[in-house]
Amino acid sequence: MKSILLHMNEDAAQSSRLEAALVVSRVLGAHLTCCHSIAISALLVDAYPVGVWTGFPTDELRKQSEEAWQAFRDKWEAKLEREDVPWTWCRLHVDALHGLRRKALLADLTVVSLTDEDCGPLSSKRFLAGAVTGIIGPVLGIPDTCERFEPKGQVLVAWDGTEESGRALRASVPLLKQAENVLLVTAGEQVSGREDLRSAATYLGYHGLEVEIDELVVRGSDSATILDAAKGINADMIVMGAYGRSRMAEMMLGGVTQHLLTQRKFPVLFNH
Repeated sequence: MKSILLHMNEDAAQSSRLEAALVVSRVLGAHLTCCHSIAISALLVDAYPVGVWTGFPTDELRKQSEEAWQAFRDKWEAKLEREDVPWTWCRLHVDALHGLRRKALLADLTVVSLTDEDCGPLSSKRFLAGAVTGIIGPVLGIPDTCERFEPKGQVLVAWDGTEESGRALRASVPLLKQAENVLLVTAGEQVSGREDLRSAATYLGYHGLEVEIDELVVRGSDSATILDAAKGINADMIVMGAYGRSRMAEMMLGGVTQHLLTQRKFPVLFNH
């Protein structure tokens, strides 16, 4: 991983995801791209959240947006210039989700925030679900309460033999190599015809990783079981596939994914 993409937006979680992106970039010797996107449609939604159009000039909205952008840029540039990580700005005049999807085509990892609240179109559960299911490649979700992301700590990898979990496992290898310990788990019975837990452990062994494996007994739900296991090892990160149930995947995610998206304790690396 040599290209890290970071979602930039003026919200309460910006600081925590920036710190996480800086840590990852530093540990992996990667370049950080700070991506800020805004479309006129998003400005109109902010100005008229209930859909009441008063004819307010779009030129004035653009001017206000530019002034807000300059203040935002100056604020975070002051922070970035003190860091020992190579970085660049990327500003796109499209909606944030499309901007991230576009730039992620040439990124090894995209960093966003996990949230259980709807705090506007650029910081909401719907935005997050769209990022996880729409971005090509791994997405690292950082809880908005995370004070420090530690990639060299304890990692739990949730495995179920699906294509999504395989993509997540392969994508996570550079970070797993930094970890102090990796626990590879599966919840419940294995599905016939899928690669099992030991096959996944063997794959990681080819990359020089010695991992612990555990077949978890489901208590309540798969997501609760995975979270309990993460708590048991005081995990610094969870790795898992992201699953959509339908064409409306941005809104209707699988139950385990939805639960992991909205919990606020563990950073999670997803891959859809």
